[in-house]
Amino acid sequence: MRKFLFFIFSFLILGIFSQPICPSGYKKTNDKCLKLHTKSLKHLEAEHECSQFGGTLATIKNAVDNRAIYTLAASAGVKSIWIGLFCYANRNSTMCFHDDNSGPMIYKNFPLGDPDLHGNNGCVFMWTSSGQTSAQWGTSSCGVVGMPFVCEAPFTLPDPTCTHNYNGYCYLPSHELKLFKNVTSNSTYSEATAICASFNATLASIHSKPEVDYIHALFKNSGAQGLILGALPADGFYWNDGSNWDYSNVNPLDKSNESCLLMDLAMKPNYGLWSKTDCHSRNHFLCKRRISQEAVPEKAKRSSDNERRPVSGQL
Repeated sequence: MRKFLFFIFSFLILGIFSQPICPSGYKKTNDKCLKLHTKSLKHLEAEHECSQFGGTLATIKNAVDNRAIYTLAASAGVKSIWIGLFCYANRNSTMCFHDDNSGPMIYKNFPLGDPDLHGNNGCVFMWTSSGQTSAQWGTSSCGVVGMPFVCEAPFTLPDPTCTHNYNGYCYLPSHELKLFKNVTSNSTYSEATAICASFNATLASIHSKPEVDYIHALFKNSGAQGLILGALPADGFYWNDGSNWDYSNVNPLDKSNESCLLMDLAMKPNYGLWSKTDCHSRNHFLCKRRISQEAVPEKAKRSSDNERRPVSGQL
C-alpha cells in the first residue's frame, strides 16, 4: 500500500513539474505566453522591451489568436497596440514579415486599402477600441508614434531552484554564481567548462536571436564586455553540449584564427555578435542547464544546499 501511495504521489509531483508554464508576468492565452504593456513606446523601443525577456512583439497567425490578443488589450482600455509584423513595398506589391523571424505573413486582418505604406510607415498595429475597425490592423510610422504593445515569450518548465528560467533551460550567469574561494567570474574556457559541470550544467549554446537578447539582458548590469560561449572549432564550430548548430551570429568580418567564441555584450546596435578569441583568455561565462522533468522535485528538496565547488583538477 505504501509503495502504491508513493507511486501516486510521485506521479502527481512529476505531472505538476512537467506542465509547461509561462514566464513570470506572462499569461497563457491560447497557445501563447503574452504580456500587455500599457505604456506607450515607439515600435523599436517596444521590440527592445520584449527582447529583454527573450521575447518578441506578439505574432498573429490565425483569427483565434487575433481575437485573443484584441480581448487582452481591449479589456485594459487601450485603444491600439503594436504587434509583431512589419510591411514594406516591393514594386507593385506589399511584403509583410513576422518579428519572430518565422517568415512572411500567413494571416492578415487589414481593412480594405491597407497596408497603406509611405515613408517609414511599415510598422503594424491593431485597433483595440470598439467600432468598425476593432481587432483590425493598420500601419504607422515606426519611429514617431508611441503605442502600448503586447509581448510574446516561449513556454518553459517549472523549477523552483532556478532564478533565470527560459524556454526549458536554467541560466546561471558567472557573476551570480557562488564560487569556491579564489575562483572568479572571469575564467578561461576550460575553467568555465569545469565550473559549469559542477552545477550540472554546460557552457551556454545559443539557438535564436531572442535567446541572444535574453542572455544580453542577464549581463546588462554586470560590467562584462564579453561572454565565452560553449563552442569549439571543427569544420566551422560545434556546440560542446551536443545540441545542433542551428543558429549562428558569428561576426562575418572577424578574420581571427583563435579557437573559442566570445559574445559581445556591449550596448550597441549590433550587440551580441560572436567573435573568435583565445581560449586561455579570461572572460565572463554563462552556464546553461536543461530543466529535467524528473529531476526538478529532487533538486527542490536539495535547494538548501548552497555550496557549489568547481571540479577538482581543472582550475
